[in-house]
Amino acid sequence: MKHITGFILLSILWGWTLSPAQDARNIEQIAQIKHWTANDVVIDGNLAFCAAGFDGLRLLDIADPTLPVEISSQPITGYARSLIVQDGFAYIAADWGGLVIVDVSIPYHPYETGYSDDYPGQAVSVAKNGDIVFVGYGTRGLAAVDARDAWAPRSLSLYTPGWSVGRLATRSDYLFVAAAERGFYALDISDPLNISQAAHLDNPTYDIQVFDNYAHIARGAAGAARIDVSDPQRLRYSGSFSQRQALTRLTIQGGLLAAMDNMNNSQSVELFSLSPGRTPTALGLYRTNEQLLSMALKEDILALATGKGGLDIIDFQNLQNPRLVGFHFIGMDVMGIEFAGDYACILGDWLTVYDVSSAGRPASVGRVELNITVDPFYMMRNLVYVPCGSDGLRVFDITNPRRPELAGLFSHPNAPFYFNARDVQVVNSLAYIVGSRNIWILDVANPADMQILGYFVYYGDAYPRTLNVYSDYCYVATVFSGVSILDISDVRHIREAGYIACPNYAEDVVVDGDIIYIATWGDQDAGIRIYSLANLAEPVEIGFCPIESRLLDIEKNADFLYVAAYDRGVRVIDVSDPERPFEMGCYDDAFDQISSVAPRGNLIYAAGRNHFNTYRLMNRPFDVSSEAVVSPGQFIMLAYPNPFNSRVAFDFNLPQPGKWTLSVYTTNGSEIVRLADGWQSAGLQQVVWNAEGMPSGTFLVYLAGPNRFSTSKVTLIR
Repeated sequence: MKHITGFILLSILWGWTLSPAQDARNIEQIAQIKHWTANDVVIDGNLAFCAAGFDGLRLLDIADPTLPVEISSQPITGYARSLIVQDGFAYIAADWGGLVIVDVSIPYHPYETGYSDDYPGQAVSVAKNGDIVFVGYGTRGLAAVDARDAWAPRSLSLYTPGWSVGRLATRSDYLFVAAAERGFYALDISDPLNISQAAHLDNPTYDIQVFDNYAHIARGAAGAARIDVSDPQRLRYSGSFSQRQALTRLTIQGGLLAAMDNMNNSQSVELFSLSPGRTPTALGLYRTNEQLLSMALKEDILALATGKGGLDIIDFQNLQNPRLVGFHFIGMDVMGIEFAGDYACILGDWLTVYDVSSAGRPASVGRVELNITVDPFYMMRNLVYVPCGSDGLRVFDITNPRRPELAGLFSHPNAPFYFNARDVQVVNSLAYIVGSRNIWILDVANPADMQILGYFVYYGDAYPRTLNVYSDYCYVATVFSGVSILDISDVRHIREAGYIACPNYAEDVVVDGDIIYIATWGDQDAGIRIYSLANLAEPVEIGFCPIESRLLDIEKNADFLYVAAYDRGVRVIDVSDPERPFEMGCYDDAFDQISSVAPRGNLIYAAGRNHFNTYRLMNRPFDVSSEAVVSPGQFIMLAYPNPFNSRVAFDFNLPQPGKWTLSVYTTNGSEIVRLADGWQSAGLQQVVWNAEGMPSGTFLVYLAGPNRFSTSKVTLIR
């Protein structure tokens, strides 16, 4: 199962950890927005911690409720069902993974410290009392785990009561257990080695929250009620306070209680005020059409996890009119990315607008549900052009990024042939659109009244896939027939001016001057094929860069070609010499399935399946086949958080194996600690410096290796 190698143990003793990332060269991933659903949510200060099933632990900064930002995540062994956060650690009930402990003292760099999976079964709930963590294993019972050492938690006992252990809550030496239809149980946990039943009420219980001397319970179809637990040996039912018919979750913060109702077609969250000794008083109600999964309160803000994924932020300041003020969300089946200024549009089953002004912290600001099949899209200024298959072309206005609005629709009943829009590019108020067997040209100067100007029909095996408009020509990638070159100088009379017969399927094309780059894949050599267009009648292949994958999207920026290589991640090709292209960088994660890529400066944005990633091109690339020497100073190292308190993480990419040294110095040049000194393999690495005992101040960090060095300043604040 899990184990710790001697190398990692040595790292811990030295106060740092070193962990290689995915297969990467010259590219580092600096952010990922992923589709996930939260089974449980906990708010601690300005952070929301989400137990996200197979997507592990996700951390969001909600200091600004209108712009929640995911700042980090931590994969875990198991399926994250529920969690608690105390004293810089997250304790996660991880289903078949048992109890998992994650250090979150540095929120930007969480890491798993220990686990306990000594008992078979599914860990579904967790609570902590002092140094002891209690884990509910459903029908298998209740486990007590000594967690004083977060690196080596120790199982103490397994209590098997004969009923299913659900949600948990603690008070003094007692643990309260929700046992669904079996009722409410109070267990004496004063001796964790000998847990015993103290009392029981035959009252359906699905969740428990304790305030003052009362346990507030969600009773499903019976609403919510209070139980007097001032004497846990003699529980007393104290009446109901909500009659809603499907209450499954409760959460308390300060003097507020929120109750989640998952009644079909009437999902809602009701807010109550709490006062010692008094029945909760209803304050307000928030209704939604989404399935509700979990929630957490922070003052007047409710973080709400729903079935569509991500996290919604609800403002309860106006109790009569609670409203959605922010969200963190990305849809499924992400198809593409387009930019306008500091905003990026991500297209999937939703159109989501992100603020990307901070490269490492993209924040979702607006969204609209599409409920249609979509294909790669195009964005110009504040308008987003979305091909929607048989639903035609839709145009959205994002002048107000928080409220995207439909500005126009063109559908196939308005066309002489079946429309079926699959790709689009807009040039000078003209939209060039790929259909199932056609290329359409529309006047889109007025999105509310789009008009057909011309079209071209393909026959035989030519099935257009994508296009690229350059000057007076439209270059169309066709799946079985290479690249078709259309003369569009007269948009009402389009004619074919030439074609390129590729040996494989042509998926995407980019034209720059008299050079065309074609993404091809199939049974023969897959990769980027480069042709000269000096003679349109007879294009000549002049270069080829192999990439063994299905290449779905290519974009050119300066001397580089950026490739979405599906199961081979993001690839960057140096095409400064089109006759000698070579791959100079990659970030390859087989689980990402990259379908779209968009470069901006030294940043690369990529999307696929259910995620939106941000990468950084680490340094000016060089041809690894040459004998070029890399000049020192090009190497980049990142430190975060900075300033820091106690611990700081360093990220850096080792371009080649060799002897590398990482040291920390005072500003007068005295070495404080050497964090790494020895042979290291190539790839993205992380080192955490534990600066406990060091005084506040500025320190210099020096990383040196074969032909390269990097320095950075970090500030410790106590």
